[in-house]
Amino acid sequence: MEPLHRYIPNILSALRIFLIFPFTYSLAYDDMPAVILIVITMILTDYFDGYLARKWNVVSDAGKILDPLADKLCVAAVALVLVFLRGFPLLLVILLVLRDVLILIAGFLMLRKDSHVPVSNVLGKVTVGVVAACLLIYLFRLDFLKAPAVILTAIMLVVSSVSYWKMFRSTI
Repeated sequence: MEPLHRYIPNILSALRIFLIFPFTYSLAYDDMPAVILIVITMILTDYFDGYLARKWNVVSDAGKILDPLADKLCVAAVALVLVFLRGFPLLLVILLVLRDVLILIAGFLMLRKDSHVPVSNVLGKVTVGVVAACLLIYLFRLDFLKAPAVILTAIMLVVSSVSYWKMFRSTI
């Protein structure tokens, strides 16, 4: 029998996906204490899934796919909800989703060619941080930061897309 702890990182990633629903509901009803609790839980599960997988030496191909997929679904869902409830720019959501879909497709193509799951690069991780900061700025209605956050987010999405394209092209 396999030890159960080996599944905990993937369970944390899956939990992040399920948190999209209570987040949407809570934000729609402007229940900010619940929104804050859910966002903190999303951030902590994102941190601990990778940390525990490495610490316990249970990094798996499923986890390498599930973790970034959970990240992409959460970010896209939160951004889309913010379009309707906080005026987040739809064009930025389209750019974000297009980038993430292309990265996923490229990742699956690389997986088929190389038989290993590619991991995100540093620029991609920084971009996710910038996107998260921009979403938080809209979530908490920090109006004075919106314009610079949107500009920086758009730049980072384009720059990281080019970076991933170069990585994909060199692998394929």
